Amino acid sequence: MGSSSAPDRCEGLNAVAELGSDLKSLLKLLRRTSSELQAGHDEAEEHGLEQVAMLLVDGRDNLGSISSDESSHSHHLVLLDLFRVLIQNRLLSRAYRLPPTDADCVHAASLHRVLQCTRLFMRDQRFVRELVKIDGSITTLGAKYKEYALLCLAESERESSVKGQGRLRFEILSEVASIFKKLASHGATCPWHFLVECNAHRTAMSLMCTQEPSLLASALMTLSSIASRSEESAAIIGQLGCADRLLLILREHDTAFQHLASDLLQSICRVQENRRRTQKLGGVSVTLGLLGRNIHAAALESFLRLFSVLLSERFAATEARSRGAVPILLSMLIPGGVSDMDAGDPRVRDPPVTCLICSLLSKLSADDEGAFQIRQCNGVYLLGRLLTDTHALHVSKRMDDILQSMLEIQTHTFRALRFVFSSERNRKLFKCIFPANLYEIFIDVGHYRHDIGEYRHVAQNWCDLTPDIVRSSLSALEDINFQGDHRKGSQKIINGYIMAELIGAGAFGRVHRVYKARDIASQYAMKELDPGVEKLIFGESPDEISASVGRVAMEVQIFSQLDHPNIVKYYESFTEGCRLYIIMVGFCTILNPITYSIQRFSTTLNYC
Repeated sequence: MGSSSAPDRCEGLNAVAELGSDLKSLLKLLRRTSSELQAGHDEAEEHGLEQVAMLLVDGRDNLGSISSDESSHSHHLVLLDLFRVLIQNRLLSRAYRLPPTDADCVHAASLHRVLQCTRLFMRDQRFVRELVKIDGSITTLGAKYKEYALLCLAESERESSVKGQGRLRFEILSEVASIFKKLASHGATCPWHFLVECNAHRTAMSLMCTQEPSLLASALMTLSSIASRSEESAAIIGQLGCADRLLLILREHDTAFQHLASDLLQSICRVQENRRRTQKLGGVSVTLGLLGRNIHAAALESFLRLFSVLLSERFAATEARSRGAVPILLSMLIPGGVSDMDAGDPRVRDPPVTCLICSLLSKLSADDEGAFQIRQCNGVYLLGRLLTDTHALHVSKRMDDILQSMLEIQTHTFRALRFVFSSERNRKLFKCIFPANLYEIFIDVGHYRHDIGEYRHVAQNWCDLTPDIVRSSLSALEDINFQGDHRKGSQKIINGYIMAELIGAGAFGRVHRVYKARDIASQYAMKELDPGVEKLIFGESPDEISASVGRVAMEVQIFSQLDHPNIVKYYESFTEGCRLYIIMVGFCTILNPITYSIQRFSTTLNYC
């Protein structure tokens, strides 16, 4: 429990003192045995539990102070005694343990109040510990969790009314779900196998298909807490087959639920079997589709960590590169119009995110193909700019937290650059970027060394360089910066399409493989026609170009109506600036751009 101010503490003590006699009366009511309980509603007991609930809600932060204050120790003992009796004489009694469909079971309103008070008590960890000690409590709660989950899911399928009994059952289920969420989060107090033995994980899994946001959130957090305990618990959760459901949440739900689903998927994917199952279900493309959006740093960090776990397999890294992971990640390193790094730069504001991006680039460049792609996407320049920008901020700021963040970013950046350098055809680039002494240290690290600690001394030596030397490196970086479409990655996105790679070029323009920023799983081919360059086709005068573009647009409209298995299907066309772009679908089936299929595809486009 968190600490509270003196007025709040006094208020909480007074509340307990005022309820002293009422609590003793309530204890007397709760100590009635199962044979003394009536099936109907007990108004006196209900009123007493309602008062306790109000006390716990209003003074939840004062429970800790109540128990720590010597003068109020007796009041705490009363509360502890009340909690024990509530569990043993109510929750574990026969009338409460009976299924809700049994005629002899206790009234649902009474069960709801008991569960509500139990949940409120469990805001204090000591009551969580006490609940775990009581034999049969977790098992009974697990049975209630399952019973009411089945009832509520069945009622939801029948689209029954949420009023009356149906609504009360939903509230009971919500209370039990919250209790298990709390139990799962207290790993030291409640071992995870307790929750597995009562099948709470299976019930939570069944609730992942619910349309109720609160139940879905509780289920995701419960499963995530269990799965994060150990690899054994992660394997058990993964065996439930939840990967496909989690990927659906990542595709269709809002950021808050995507964050929760990502944390759970990340935990279960620590187990290789679960990771490969997720990869086969399209986890790489789905996760990649979550990146590069304007979302909260905590959610983005979770997505990046999940992506990193999925890239543990080499074939997953190959798939990620084919789906445009490199330009997406590099675009996230672009300052966004800021010439010099400052505290407001997202790369500084969220150091873990920047470090994760660099780590992912290291994984994607762990072979010659990946390293070459990073170079082709202007990655050497962008990573180099990250080094020079962080050095400038490192020199100007003397705060320890800023300095440590900059050093961490630089360490991960050097690892990414060292992986790119490991490819022989990229090595000439680095000789002109780094000064001789740093270049030697950089080389001595060795090829494809994953241990991040081996790059810290390189980063430290970089920090020790004078601003004049760093400015020389920046000047060398500008010399290797790609011009035109590739400059700083600013033209990588055209009308919502991210350009992954150039397939080929000819007399009729260039063909790129592209995908939509929010739909990474679907790939397209984009033909780019530039009237200013293709003069033989479009003419030279403005009138000739305008007429030619009009004819092409008309032919494209006709072409859009064609439907044949040997013709790649038209999707859309648009103009941007003076260029015409034609988008075709069905490219996801083309695995090798050098095959006959792509030749047929390019031939089809030439009809335009």
